[in-house]
Amino acid sequence: MKQVATIISRVFEPYLVVLILAVIGAMHAGLQGGTLATYLLFFILGIMLPVFVFRVWLVKKKGLTWDIHERKKRITPLLALIAFALLDYFLIAQWHNALLSRLFFIFFLWVIGFFVVTLFWKISGHVGTIALATGLFIAWFGWNWWPILLIVPLVAWSRVVRRDHTVGQVILGAVYSWGLVILL
Repeated sequence: MKQVATIISRVFEPYLVVLILAVIGAMHAGLQGGTLATYLLFFILGIMLPVFVFRVWLVKKKGLTWDIHERKKRITPLLALIAFALLDYFLIAQWHNALLSRLFFIFFLWVIGFFVVTLFWKISGHVGTIALATGLFIAWFGWNWWPILLIVPLVAWSRVVRRDHTVGQVILGAVYSWGLVILL
């Protein structure tokens, strides 16, 4: 059971979920052909690669596990993630695409809120990220895609089975993200 939960956790790693959501968001925003290819190259090299390198550095140099189990040890990496998210928002705004700018503004707000909650309590970033992605996907493409919401309890189950989070922490991760989508 724990091996299956680990596979699910890795498949729905927040880093990968954000990457896929950004690609779907770009296509939904109307980018195609060379413009889409340029955006993808920019996104991967200019945004995802620096975040990935920072995360690997944290794991190797700071001795943090990939999931950062201790709430207090999440604070410094989340501050860096806020800086990355703000920079990403301003870089993406240069594309002058309202939907993409809105998407990255939502990413920025999500990270700030996640940071604030982390100051007091640990919630699931995996569940929060997949809940954000499913909420945005349904907002973009409609309720006919409701089955995608079933991914959220699957990821929540995996995080609880792996003992990375409690039931309350995964529920709050989903509620926080869906609330943000509804609010915005």
